[in-house]
Amino acid sequence: MKTYVSITAQHDNSGSIHPLIMHWPDDRKFEIDRILNVRMAPSLIGGTG
Repeated sequence: MKTYVSITAQHDNSGSIHPLIMHWPDDRKFEIDRILNVRMAPSLIGGTG
C-alpha cells in the first residue's frame, strides 16, 4: 500500500534540494542521514508545450 509522507528539505543557492527529515502520517519523524543515489529523471507532470 502506498503511503504519502511529508519531507523537510533544505534548498541551497545552486538549486539543489537536500532532504532532512521524513514525517510519517502518525507523527513519527525520521532524520535522513545519508542519500544513497541521486539521478536525473524526466518530469511525470506536464509536457513540452
